[in-house]
Amino acid sequence: MHRHGKAGTGKFRILIVDDHPIVRAGLREVLSRDPGVEVCGEVGCFREAWGAVERLKPDIAVVDISLPDRDGIELTKEMTRRYPSVKVLVLSLHEEFLYARRALAAGAKGYIEKKEAPEKIAEAVRQILRGKMYLSEQMTQKMLQSTSKSGRICRQQKGQADPPLDCLSNRELEVLRFIGKGYSRCRIAKALYLSPKTVDTYRDHLKKKLGLSDNAQLILFAAGHHGYGVQK
Repeated sequence: MHRHGKAGTGKFRILIVDDHPIVRAGLREVLSRDPGVEVCGEVGCFREAWGAVERLKPDIAVVDISLPDRDGIELTKEMTRRYPSVKVLVLSLHEEFLYARRALAAGAKGYIEKKEAPEKIAEAVRQILRGKMYLSEQMTQKMLQSTSKSGRICRQQKGQADPPLDCLSNRELEVLRFIGKGYSRCRIAKALYLSPKTVDTYRDHLKKKLGLSDNAQLILFAAGHHGYGVQK
């Protein structure tokens, strides 16, 4: 972890949580342009984030939704519960509103896609630090569309190709992501602090909810659907 800020400067302190050094460097460069903020630290995983928050006491954490050891949504949920003064902006490769809704439900004050211009990320941070929520115009529109289609949640529509990911729990989405990355059941268990038997139970739940008949179909689905197999 690298420390950048100094306590007592009167600036808002930002912690970056992303496992890609080049992404962290880009975020640090963009966010540091604002004279009212300082990047006080960077970490690359869920585990490191805890110690960083305790030591650095940031005002806001910019969190990648897909961390190597745990899910960014779970980190957001735990961070906002244990450190309610720390605001969270979630960064994501996902365009689906499903992830934005879950991030906000976990306590995030904003959600922004990584494809957005760097200036938009800086704008999101400023808006959250002013006590407001942040969603892009595109994501806000998706939220309105999702609300108007509330009756469609957790069921497939006629002619709709996508399985009902909305029915999966956050932990099931985590397990699905690790399956898509090629993790074995034991490696998934270690990453999520579960027993291999519990991982098997989650795999069975996933197959049932997604309408898949065997583990081979589950692996193919996880690797190819919604970028699970390529985002990391």
